[in-house]
Amino acid sequence: MFQLYTHLTEASLALLVIAVSVALSAVSLWLFDRIMPRLRLQEGSDQLGQIYGGAIGTIFALIFALVTIAVWQNYDNLEAGVGQEANILNNLHRNLEELPAARREPALAKLTAYVDRVVTVEWPLMASGRPDPGAAGLLAELDAMLRRHPAARLDEFPAQQERLQLLDQNWNLHRNRIQADTSCLDPAMWLTLWIGSGFLLFFSCLLNMPSRRHHYLMHGILGASMGVFFFLLLVYNHPFAGPGAISPGPLRELTDRLWTAR
Repeated sequence: MFQLYTHLTEASLALLVIAVSVALSAVSLWLFDRIMPRLRLQEGSDQLGQIYGGAIGTIFALIFALVTIAVWQNYDNLEAGVGQEANILNNLHRNLEELPAARREPALAKLTAYVDRVVTVEWPLMASGRPDPGAAGLLAELDAMLRRHPAARLDEFPAQQERLQLLDQNWNLHRNRIQADTSCLDPAMWLTLWIGSGFLLFFSCLLNMPSRRHHYLMHGILGASMGVFFFLLLVYNHPFAGPGAISPGPLRELTDRLWTAR
Protein backbone atom coordinates (compact mmCIF):
# COMPACT_ATOMS: atom_id res chain seq x y z
CA MET A 1 0.00 0.00 0.00
CA PHE A 2 2.83 2.38 0.87
CA GLN A 3 4.50 1.62 -2.47
CA LEU A 4 1.30 2.63 -4.28
CA TYR A 5 1.15 5.84 -2.22
CA THR A 6 4.72 6.81 -3.12
CA HIS A 7 4.13 6.36 -6.87
CA LEU A 8 0.87 8.34 -7.14
CA THR A 9 0.74 11.92 -8.33
CA GLU A 10 -1.07 14.53 -6.26
CA ALA A 11 -3.98 14.59 -8.73
CA SER A 12 -4.24 10.79 -8.73
CA LEU A 13 -4.12 10.63 -4.93
CA ALA A 14 -6.80 13.33 -4.64
CA LEU A 15 -9.13 11.53 -7.04
CA LEU A 16 -8.54 8.19 -5.32
CA VAL A 17 -9.13 9.49 -1.78
CA ILE A 18 -12.21 11.50 -2.72
CA ALA A 19 -13.67 8.59 -4.72
CA VAL A 20 -13.14 6.20 -1.81
CA SER A 21 -14.70 8.71 0.61
CA VAL A 22 -17.76 9.18 -1.59
CA ALA A 23 -18.11 5.42 -2.03
CA LEU A 24 -17.88 4.79 1.72
CA SER A 25 -20.46 7.48 2.42
CA ALA A 26 -22.87 5.99 -0.13
CA VAL A 27 -22.35 2.48 1.26
CA SER A 28 -22.92 3.71 4.82
CA LEU A 29 -26.25 5.32 3.84
CA TRP A 30 -27.29 2.21 1.90
CA LEU A 31 -26.50 -0.03 4.89
CA PHE A 32 -28.36 2.30 7.23
CA ASP A 33 -31.45 2.14 5.00
CA ARG A 34 -31.29 -1.64 5.00
CA ILE A 35 -30.42 -2.28 8.66
CA MET A 36 -31.49 0.66 10.84
CA PRO A 37 -34.16 2.68 9.01
CA ARG A 38 -36.24 2.99 12.21
CA LEU A 39 -33.52 5.12 13.82
CA ARG A 40 -34.06 7.90 11.29
CA LEU A 41 -35.43 11.14 12.71
CA GLN A 42 -39.17 11.49 12.30
CA GLU A 43 -41.00 14.52 11.00
CA GLY A 44 -40.99 17.30 13.54
CA SER A 45 -37.51 16.41 14.78
CA ASP A 46 -35.70 17.81 11.75
CA GLN A 47 -35.08 21.24 13.24
CA LEU A 48 -33.63 19.76 16.41
CA GLY A 49 -31.55 17.40 14.30
CA GLN A 50 -30.19 20.30 12.27
CA ILE A 51 -29.11 22.06 15.47
CA TYR A 52 -27.27 19.00 16.74
CA GLY A 53 -25.90 18.31 13.27
CA GLY A 54 -24.50 21.82 13.01
CA ALA A 55 -22.81 21.48 16.40
CA ILE A 56 -21.33 18.07 15.56
CA GLY A 57 -20.16 19.28 12.15
CA THR A 58 -18.56 22.40 13.63
CA ILE A 59 -16.68 20.43 16.30
CA PHE A 60 -15.44 17.87 13.79
CA ALA A 61 -14.46 20.53 11.24
CA LEU A 62 -12.49 22.34 13.96
CA ILE A 63 -10.61 19.16 14.85
CA PHE A 64 -9.86 18.45 11.21
CA ALA A 65 -8.69 22.04 10.65
CA LEU A 66 -6.37 22.04 13.68
CA VAL A 67 -4.83 18.70 12.70
CA THR A 68 -4.39 19.78 9.08
CA ILE A 69 -2.75 23.06 10.12
CA ALA A 70 -0.38 21.23 12.48
CA VAL A 71 0.64 18.77 9.75
CA TRP A 72 1.11 21.58 7.23
CA GLN A 73 3.22 23.64 9.63
CA ASN A 74 5.46 20.64 10.28
CA TYR A 75 5.83 20.11 6.53
CA ASP A 76 6.50 23.81 5.91
CA ASN A 77 9.13 23.98 8.66
CA LEU A 78 10.95 20.94 7.25
CA GLU A 79 10.85 22.38 3.73
CA ALA A 80 12.27 25.67 5.03
CA GLY A 81 14.90 23.67 6.93
CA VAL A 82 16.14 22.12 3.67
CA GLY A 83 16.66 25.58 2.21
CA GLN A 84 18.38 26.69 5.40
CA GLU A 85 20.63 23.62 5.29
CA ALA A 86 21.63 24.49 1.72
CA ASN A 87 22.45 28.08 2.73
CA ILE A 88 24.59 26.90 5.65
CA LEU A 89 26.50 24.45 3.46
CA ASN A 90 27.05 27.15 0.85
CA ASN A 91 28.41 29.52 3.51
CA LEU A 92 30.63 26.72 4.79
CA HIS A 93 31.91 26.15 1.27
CA ARG A 94 32.83 29.83 0.98
CA ASN A 95 34.58 29.66 4.32
CA LEU A 96 36.59 26.59 3.33
CA GLU A 97 37.80 28.35 0.20
CA GLU A 98 39.87 30.63 2.47
CA LEU A 99 41.93 27.72 3.82
CA PRO A 100 45.47 26.99 2.56
CA ALA A 101 45.51 24.79 -0.53
CA ALA A 102 46.78 21.74 1.36
CA ARG A 103 43.73 21.78 3.62
CA ARG A 104 41.25 23.45 1.28
CA GLU A 105 41.05 20.80 -1.43
CA PRO A 106 40.42 17.78 0.88
CA ALA A 107 37.83 19.73 2.90
CA LEU A 108 35.96 20.91 -0.21
CA ALA A 109 36.06 17.41 -1.68
CA LYS A 110 34.63 15.96 1.54
CA LEU A 111 31.88 18.60 1.66
CA THR A 112 30.93 17.95 -1.98
CA ALA A 113 30.91 14.20 -1.36
CA TYR A 114 28.59 14.73 1.61
CA VAL A 115 26.08 16.78 -0.41
CA ASP A 116 26.17 14.27 -3.28
CA ARG A 117 25.57 11.44 -0.81
CA VAL A 118 22.61 13.24 0.76
CA VAL A 119 20.96 13.91 -2.61
CA THR A 120 21.59 10.58 -4.32
CA VAL A 121 21.53 8.07 -1.44
CA GLU A 122 20.12 9.52 1.77
CA TRP A 123 17.09 11.23 0.24
CA PRO A 124 15.64 8.09 -1.40
CA LEU A 125 16.23 6.17 1.84
CA MET A 126 14.39 8.84 3.83
CA ALA A 127 11.29 8.19 1.73
CA SER A 128 11.11 4.72 3.29
CA GLY A 129 12.05 5.92 6.79
CA ARG A 130 15.60 4.52 6.76
CA PRO A 131 18.66 6.59 7.72
CA ASP A 132 21.91 6.58 5.77
CA PRO A 133 24.98 6.11 7.99
CA GLY A 134 27.21 7.02 5.05
CA ALA A 135 26.06 10.65 4.90
CA ALA A 136 26.50 11.11 8.64
CA GLY A 137 29.90 9.45 8.37
CA LEU A 138 31.08 11.91 5.72
CA LEU A 139 29.90 14.83 7.85
CA ALA A 140 31.71 13.39 10.86
CA GLU A 141 34.91 13.02 8.82
CA LEU A 142 34.65 16.65 7.71
CA ASP A 143 34.07 17.69 11.31
CA ALA A 144 37.16 15.81 12.48
CA MET A 145 39.19 17.21 9.59
CA LEU A 146 38.35 20.81 10.50
CA ARG A 147 38.89 20.37 14.24
CA ARG A 148 42.22 18.66 13.70
CA HIS A 149 43.88 21.92 12.70
CA PRO A 150 43.18 24.82 15.09
CA ALA A 151 43.81 28.41 14.06
CA ALA A 152 47.56 29.04 13.83
CA ARG A 153 47.30 32.84 14.03
CA LEU A 154 45.02 35.18 15.91
CA ASP A 155 43.55 36.63 12.71
CA GLU A 156 42.51 33.12 11.61
CA PHE A 157 40.51 32.47 14.77
CA PRO A 158 37.22 34.22 13.70
CA ALA A 159 37.10 32.24 10.44
CA GLN A 160 37.78 29.01 12.34
CA GLN A 161 34.99 29.75 14.81
CA GLU A 162 32.55 30.58 12.02
CA ARG A 163 33.51 27.34 10.25
CA LEU A 164 32.78 25.22 13.29
CA GLN A 165 29.54 27.09 14.06
CA LEU A 166 28.28 26.47 10.52
CA LEU A 167 29.17 22.82 10.86
CA ASP A 168 27.32 22.54 14.18
CA GLN A 169 24.27 24.22 12.67
CA ASN A 170 24.31 21.77 9.78
CA TRP A 171 24.56 18.86 12.22
CA ASN A 172 21.39 20.08 13.95
CA LEU A 173 19.48 20.53 10.68
CA HIS A 174 20.63 17.14 9.41
CA ARG A 175 19.53 15.49 12.66
CA ASN A 176 16.13 17.20 12.59
CA ARG A 177 15.57 16.14 8.99
CA ILE A 178 16.40 12.50 9.72
CA GLN A 179 14.17 12.42 12.80
CA ALA A 180 11.25 13.91 10.86
CA ASP A 181 11.17 11.41 7.98
CA THR A 182 8.37 9.38 9.61
CA SER A 183 4.63 9.94 9.85
CA CYS A 184 3.64 13.19 11.52
CA LEU A 185 0.37 11.75 12.86
CA ASP A 186 0.48 8.83 15.27
CA PRO A 187 -2.02 5.91 15.11
CA ALA A 188 -4.13 7.40 17.94
CA MET A 189 -4.74 10.57 15.93
CA TRP A 190 -5.65 8.62 12.79
CA LEU A 191 -8.05 6.49 14.84
CA THR A 192 -9.64 9.65 16.25
CA LEU A 193 -10.16 11.09 12.77
CA TRP A 194 -11.66 7.84 11.45
CA ILE A 195 -14.02 7.48 14.42
CA GLY A 196 -15.06 11.12 14.15
CA SER A 197 -15.76 10.69 10.43
CA GLY A 198 -17.90 7.66 11.23
CA PHE A 199 -19.93 9.61 13.79
CA LEU A 200 -20.53 12.43 11.33
CA LEU A 201 -21.63 10.07 8.55
CA PHE A 202 -23.88 8.16 10.95
CA PHE A 203 -25.59 11.36 12.07
CA SER A 204 -26.09 12.35 8.44
CA CYS A 205 -27.83 9.02 7.91
CA LEU A 206 -30.28 9.88 10.71
CA LEU A 207 -31.62 12.93 8.89
CA ASN A 208 -35.01 12.56 7.25
CA MET A 209 -35.14 13.94 3.71
CA PRO A 210 -38.17 13.70 1.42
CA SER A 211 -36.04 12.64 -1.55
CA ARG A 212 -33.71 9.66 -1.26
CA ARG A 213 -31.80 10.92 -4.29
CA HIS A 214 -31.13 14.22 -2.57
CA HIS A 215 -30.12 12.40 0.62
CA TYR A 216 -27.55 10.33 -1.29
CA LEU A 217 -26.33 13.47 -3.06
CA MET A 218 -25.85 15.44 0.15
CA HIS A 219 -24.30 12.41 1.87
CA GLY A 220 -21.86 12.01 -1.03
CA ILE A 221 -20.91 15.69 -0.86
CA LEU A 222 -20.22 15.27 2.85
CA GLY A 223 -18.01 12.26 2.09
CA ALA A 224 -16.17 14.19 -0.64
CA SER A 225 -15.54 17.08 1.76
CA MET A 226 -13.99 14.73 4.31
CA GLY A 227 -11.98 13.16 1.50
CA VAL A 228 -10.42 16.53 0.72
CA PHE A 229 -9.20 16.82 4.33
CA PHE A 230 -7.84 13.26 4.31
CA PHE A 231 -6.06 14.00 1.02
CA LEU A 232 -4.28 16.98 2.56
CA LEU A 233 -3.27 14.91 5.57
CA LEU A 234 -1.91 12.12 3.37
CA VAL A 235 0.08 14.55 1.22
CA TYR A 236 1.76 16.37 4.11
CA ASN A 237 1.87 13.58 6.72
CA HIS A 238 5.02 12.00 5.19
CA PRO A 239 7.22 15.02 4.39
CA PHE A 240 9.83 13.04 2.43
CA ALA A 241 7.61 10.43 0.75
CA GLY A 242 4.61 10.36 -1.54
CA PRO A 243 3.42 12.86 -4.14
CA GLY A 244 4.11 15.87 -1.91
CA ALA A 245 7.62 14.80 -0.90
CA ILE A 246 10.04 17.62 -0.13
CA SER A 247 12.63 17.88 -2.87
CA PRO A 248 16.40 18.04 -2.31
CA GLY A 249 16.52 20.70 -5.02
CA PRO A 250 18.28 23.39 -2.92
CA LEU A 251 21.03 20.90 -2.03
CA ARG A 252 21.33 19.55 -5.57
CA GLU A 253 21.72 23.09 -6.88
CA LEU A 254 24.89 23.50 -4.78
CA THR A 255 26.86 20.81 -6.60
CA ASP A 256 25.15 21.17 -9.98
CA ARG A 257 25.42 24.93 -10.38
CA LEU A 258 26.81 27.07 -7.55
CA TRP A 259 29.98 25.21 -6.62
CA THR A 260 30.90 24.13 -10.14
CA ALA A 261 30.75 27.76 -11.32
CA ARG A 262 33.44 28.87 -8.87
